[in-house]
Formats: sequence, C-alpha cells, structure tokens
Amino acid sequence: VLDRISDFLEGRAALKRKLILSLIYPSVVLVVTLAVVGFFVGFVIPRFASLLQGRRLPANTQFLLDASEFLQSNVMGIGTFFFILSGTVVLLMKTEVTRLYIDRYKIYVPVIGPILRYGAIVQFSKTFASLLESGITLIDGLKSVSGTVANLEVKRLIEEMTEKVLGGQALSVALQGQIFFTPMFVAMIKIGEETGLMDTAMRSVEDLHEKILVDKIAKMTAMIEPALIITLGCIVGYVAWGLVAGMFALYT
Repeated sequence: VLDRISDFLEGRAALKRKLILSLIYPSVVLVVTLAVVGFFVGFVIPRFASLLQGRRLPANTQFLLDASEFLQSNVMGIGTFFFILSGTVVLLMKTEVTRLYIDRYKIYVPVIGPILRYGAIVQFSKTFASLLESGITLIDGLKSVSGTVANLEVKRLIEEMTEKVLGGQALSVALQGQIFFTPMFVAMIKIGEETGLMDTAMRSVEDLHEKILVDKIAKMTAMIEPALIITLGCIVGYVAWGLVAGMFALYT
C-alpha cells in the first residue's frame, strides 16, 4: 500500500509540474508585455507629449497621448478598482456555490478547459485505481476519491454516482447522462465491471487520458506562445507607429 501511495504521489507531482511548466513561458511573455506597455505609457509617451502638445496630430498619435494622460491622471483610481475587483474575486472563490458554477463551466473555456477536464479525470482515475489495488471496495473507494478531488463539480458527480451504486445501479449506468467524464472513461468502466478487473481498467483510463492531457498541454503551449508574441509585437508596433507619425507631424 505504501509503495502504491508513493507512486501515486510521485505521479500526481509530475503531472502538476507539467501543468506549471507549460504556463511559465506564457506568463513571462505576459509580464514582459505589461512591463513594456507600462514603460511606454509612463516614460516614453509623456516625453513626446510636451513636444506634440497644441499641434494637429494623427488619430493614432492623439489616442496614445489621451490614453497616457488618462492612465497617469487616474492611476490611483485604476489601482483601487483592480484591488477591489481582486478582493471580490477572492471572496467569490471562497463561496461554495460560486466555486461549483466555476468548476462546472470552466471546462468549456477554449484551450484551457479541456486541460482542466482531463486533469480532473486523470486525478480521479489515478486515485481510484490506487484504492482498488489496495483492496478497498468500490463504494468505499468512491467515497474516498470524493474527499480528495478539488473540483466541486466532479465531487458532486462522484457523490451522485455513489448514491446510485448504493441503490443497485452499475457504476457505468450511474455515469450515463453526465457531460464531464468522457465516453472513453464510461466505456472502460463498463469493461472493468464485465471483466471484474476494475483496477486494471482504471489504470488503462489513467494512461490513455494522461497521454491525451500531455498532448493538449503541448498544443496549448504551441498556441499561446505565438499568440502572446504577436500581441506584444502589435502593441509595440502600434506605439512606435503612433510616435513616428507624431514626429512626422512636427515637420509637416
């Protein structure tokens, strides 16, 4: 049992590392983008504002000057707004009803949603397989897994499944009608019931879904990186274009 627990913890830590590593590069690019925007707004554009003030300027240059002036004039108000917004979000996340709705619908978020979905399925399969291999009964295994799952929607589904199994239904039947677990997951559960090898079936579910999860993480990283780079390039290019257009206005 201790060997299985150590393997389980190592596998879960490895999966968590994969998710964190996939977000490091996009996070760095996002921070650099915000820093570049702040540098232009706080230092570069105000230097040009004194030179260009009172002249008829191109629309993009005027927009940059107005945006810079607005941000500098309302920096305290903007900071207070984001502070209140962050506090509100934290308070809402502490509320069980709000977290339930977020956990239920975040799987529909493009790119990130499928990763969260498959991550929860892998966590469930890994934990459930470890419990069954250790001799825990199906009902006790479901109850134990319910206590280890962080996603409240998955926790609710597991509790409903447990009640239906206690009522005499097969686990594969109890899974019918839900949208969180994949058809492959339900099919492997049914195979485990028919063969009497539920623990082996759950290991297969874990392996299959973990491969899909790794593939989706790689696709997400491949999509987010160029999108952030293009966004950063567009922002810098727009600012540079506006400043150059303003300089040309001085000479015309």
